[in-house]
Amino acid sequence: MTSTVADQQVIADAIHAGARYLITTDVDDFDFGDLAAHDMNAVNPDYFMALRFTEQAYQEGVALLAAVQQSPSRTEAEIHRMLGRRHPHLAARFADSYNTTPVSTPNQVNEPGYAPTITPRQADGGHEKIPGGGQVAAR
Repeated sequence: MTSTVADQQVIADAIHAGARYLITTDVDDFDFGDLAAHDMNAVNPDYFMALRFTEQAYQEGVALLAAVQQSPSRTEAEIHRMLGRRHPHLAARFADSYNTTPVSTPNQVNEPGYAPTITPRQADGGHEKIPGGGQVAAR
């Protein structure tokens, strides 16, 4: 598979920005070779946040979302629960922070097109955890 012209432009923009990660729900759109050539990874937002957020950062984000939520207003626990629909890994990681169970979409992680991450090393069967540091390009 070769990345499309539009996806190659995303990679070019990420290179220009000095990014190491492409944060995208379309992880499978990027070719291994295109990513490896620039020592980049394409990562699903849910997976990226679950691996990178600290508990304090997550709680602050949930508190901010709850503070600005209107019509209807929501508690932090309700916001956390709702995040589980789109970000099941993130909500599961911080499940102990709130006295509630995240709402998740059945089989979301098994749906077509859901790929948590593609790294250049996956092409040869290796696995890479997302290391600290580096710039991130969101798509």
